[in-house]
Amino acid sequence: MATDINPVAGEPAAGAGRIVINLPPTVLVTAPNGGEVFQPGQPVLIRWDSFDADGGVLRHDVRFSADGGLTFSNIVTGLFGEVQSYNWIVPATPTSQGRIEVIAYDQLGRSGRDRSNGNFAIGGSAVSSITSLQPATLRAGETTQVSVAGTGLALDAFAYQVVSAAGAGVPGVLVLGASGSSTSVSLVVDVASGTAAGSYQLRMQSPGGPVMAPLAISAVAASPALAVMPASQSVTAGGNVSYQVNISPPVTSGSVSLAVSGLPAGASAAFTPNPTGSNAATLNIATGSATLPGTRQLTVSASAPGVQIASATIGLTVQALVVSSCTLAADPAVLTVVRGQSASSSIALMRSNFSAPVQLALSGLPPGVSAAFSPNPVAGNNATLTLQAAPDAPAGNSTLRVDGSATGISIAGVDLALTVAAGTAQPVPGIPIPAGQTLLATRFATRRNAANGQLQQQAGILTQGANANGVRFSLLRTFVEGSDAPVLQIQRMGSNRYTDFRFVDLAGNGNAYLACVSEKSQDDDTADLVSQIQIREPQQGAVVQGVTLASTVRPFGSTQVSTINPDFGGMATLRIGSQEYLAVIPQNSFATIGQVVTSTMLYFFRFANGSVQRADFTLGEQPGGATVQRAMLAAGTLGGSGAKSFLVFSKNLLLVMDPVSGQRVAQRTVDVDLNNPDATDVPNPPGNTVQSTPGGRRYGQFRLADIRGGAGQEILIAAHSLPKPNNSFPEGLHGMYTTLPTIQPGSTGFIQPVWGPPAAPGNSERRYRFFRDATKKPDDRSPELKRLTFANGALLLGGTPPSGIDDLGDGLVSMVVSDAPPTAVPAGTPTIQLLDATTGINKLNAAYAGAVALEVLKIPNGPARIIAWGGLAAQQPYAAGRLQVLRYDQFARALLPMTRANGIPGEFEQGRQPVLLSFRTLDRLPEDLGVSSDRLALFMATPQIGAVRTFLASRNGEPGTLEAYDIDTLERVPAGSRMELGRGSQLLTIVDGLPLTAAETILPGSAFVVQETAADGSQVIRFKRVTPDGRLIAARL
Repeated sequence: MATDINPVAGEPAAGAGRIVINLPPTVLVTAPNGGEVFQPGQPVLIRWDSFDADGGVLRHDVRFSADGGLTFSNIVTGLFGEVQSYNWIVPATPTSQGRIEVIAYDQLGRSGRDRSNGNFAIGGSAVSSITSLQPATLRAGETTQVSVAGTGLALDAFAYQVVSAAGAGVPGVLVLGASGSSTSVSLVVDVASGTAAGSYQLRMQSPGGPVMAPLAISAVAASPALAVMPASQSVTAGGNVSYQVNISPPVTSGSVSLAVSGLPAGASAAFTPNPTGSNAATLNIATGSATLPGTRQLTVSASAPGVQIASATIGLTVQALVVSSCTLAADPAVLTVVRGQSASSSIALMRSNFSAPVQLALSGLPPGVSAAFSPNPVAGNNATLTLQAAPDAPAGNSTLRVDGSATGISIAGVDLALTVAAGTAQPVPGIPIPAGQTLLATRFATRRNAANGQLQQQAGILTQGANANGVRFSLLRTFVEGSDAPVLQIQRMGSNRYTDFRFVDLAGNGNAYLACVSEKSQDDDTADLVSQIQIREPQQGAVVQGVTLASTVRPFGSTQVSTINPDFGGMATLRIGSQEYLAVIPQNSFATIGQVVTSTMLYFFRFANGSVQRADFTLGEQPGGATVQRAMLAAGTLGGSGAKSFLVFSKNLLLVMDPVSGQRVAQRTVDVDLNNPDATDVPNPPGNTVQSTPGGRRYGQFRLADIRGGAGQEILIAAHSLPKPNNSFPEGLHGMYTTLPTIQPGSTGFIQPVWGPPAAPGNSERRYRFFRDATKKPDDRSPELKRLTFANGALLLGGTPPSGIDDLGDGLVSMVVSDAPPTAVPAGTPTIQLLDATTGINKLNAAYAGAVALEVLKIPNGPARIIAWGGLAAQQPYAAGRLQVLRYDQFARALLPMTRANGIPGEFEQGRQPVLLSFRTLDRLPEDLGVSSDRLALFMATPQIGAVRTFLASRNGEPGTLEAYDIDTLERVPAGSRMELGRGSQLLTIVDGLPLTAAETILPGSAFVVQETAADGSQVIRFKRVTPDGRLIAARL
């Protein structure tokens, strides 16, 4: 026989021998459950127990009724099934018929519900009653525990009184204590020995008036007995507990001696006093750390001459000793406070098996500085220490000590280094990032003041967020120097939101237009966008030009053509004379999979005849399927003609475009055969071999460089591929370089390689890589780039080709190439090679071993230096390395590590990491640089401080503390300084030439653009500069 309880539609019917039980969940409301009295605005914890036997409770709804359960309204819905309580704020709904209902739902939609057993009251009169007293008769001369049952019972002993039939108080009868709940209360009632026997009443004061219950007092005295409270206690091994012992009725014939038996091993007991002449004492029990856990029943006994005293039994539970600890930490641990200002540090409490509040204290404060902790004591894990320096506080350095105290634990404190600095600088408010929004881009340019016609510096801030309906939007604001309020605000919603912008001086008068783009890309979360660009005028933000990107495609083997909105490819600017020109290209990467691109539109913007104009170029269907796909964009001067051009470099095609007319100057395809290039070769990435396939190819980056001593710029291409993993093609990235001879207008042909995998030094043993550990993702999205274990990888310095190509001191342009073995623990020692950019010949007698190149930095009026992560050996993790600075010795044909003037290696070699920034944060990309994604390419932060070009490093574990080093001497700039970014700060970018003003003296040079947490917890952008004593302070634009 089959049984199916509560069958569900769509489930198989029960068959023979099969029992299917589909029970709804059960729920039991435990509080409030009737008789309670609440006031409006009072927080009340609603509690219930729910259970589902066949799948678990999915969610709960909690409801309230003011009419005894006739109707209900929702308090909260959709609480998780694990939740068994809810903190309810009592509404302003006076009633004496309040009830709570909880409904539990299971995974199949079945439900069970329960309500309060009785009514509760909100405001007005309480629903109070006494239904029974146990015992109802008390004996004179005794202290008795009386159990009271009823509703709305008071929990305060002062609310109870024993009165006569006429309502008068009874002398000698006192209610000493009350405990329990609103429906069950235990009273301790003491009746004096001389109290007359008779009928009395127990009176309870309630919000609705007095409530009475009959009570009798008997004159018959009982034998003395011990009463011990509480009846049972718990203690952790090594701790102490105490009990209160009373003798009732009192012994009047002398003192009483007390004793206890049944104690566990390692525990001791003492009565205070003992003997007692007051019929009361305190029992103290001390346990040892070795006392075994468990529950014991102890017997407390008493003796007095000629009196029999009844003993009492109490419970003692010993719990295992848990070792607790608490350690304090400070971030930052180095503070600078300017006279008249404040500074703060976050104090973290690292707790282990310890939850009690901690009282914080500070010592070592210098004169004129006050301190406050918030909160204090600290119940959680964090507090904020705020230091306030008086205007006349003495300048100097101090060491502060933060200590904590709590019962039963020793807390490890922390030291802070404090510098009180001179100055009267006022806090700089900064540019706020609206709550709930994230920063996308920060750009800088000039803007003409409409009132006086003068040019002034402006900053553009682009943020992104979502509204209450979940619709994402962008907010573009511009700010001018000397003002904290935005002069222009542009909000865009949904698929039309902006993802990036540039300032472009199209008119050539210093009054920059805004080029705003919606960058749809399958590489990130912008696939819902419409790829488009809009040009906005700088005063009112009106749109003066714009276009939605378009390409046409047809399926393979079909002539049916359709128009698509392709992925955004990129935008670039170049300056000819006083004017800037703007180019915008599509990507055609993912929207054209399985299709042939029949036409691609390229867009060019310029200022002419008093307005912004656009020129469109249509690239038709090309032989071999060549198209603008996976494209990069740059600008520069090709050959010796002196003409500036835009260059569009795609997976198998190079276009040279005139920025003024927007027309094609020259076109090249990519040759695959290194030895015999000809027109019959299938277009493929340069130098591609059997190690890669057309389905996986992808370029990395390229740039223009004058590598022939004044003959004009030529194209230096860094190509890599992403072969699909199978038995024939190993998964990995393969790097190479090629150059392009001088391009003449109207020329065609192929790009010729100068160096590639077949010619790479040691290529049979190693593969030179652009990015370490990059693999082809299953969704065809671009790989996330890494540098060693903390950023992107190695070849051509991890995606920063402008720094990877330079003159290292021999008058020739060199290419610095490096390999990064494919795992974090390399199987082989990584090496750095140095190649002649014109020939590809290795310039080193031997590769520099044990290092990965990070950056090449140009010294003013001197040779470039190579920044490397060195000290690596085979089977070593990258974390074992350290920063190095290398110089090229052309006579020894070797790379050598630099030292400071005194012969000591740079101090950054120990525990320092380079500070890396993203090209995405740059005000503008270098014109001669093409990258596959400016979101991914990284570069080192190299600010100008005073007259010195430096590079930044941070100490391990202290990313908010920066140290600047002279690129040439390796000395710290300023000497011995450590620059604190600020509370919760992130360095966004370094901007040269940004005019800033500050209340203190600041060094000329670069501005640090920082996103940090303001005192009120909001996010702001501040511009900072370095002081002569090495501090980083906020300044005004």
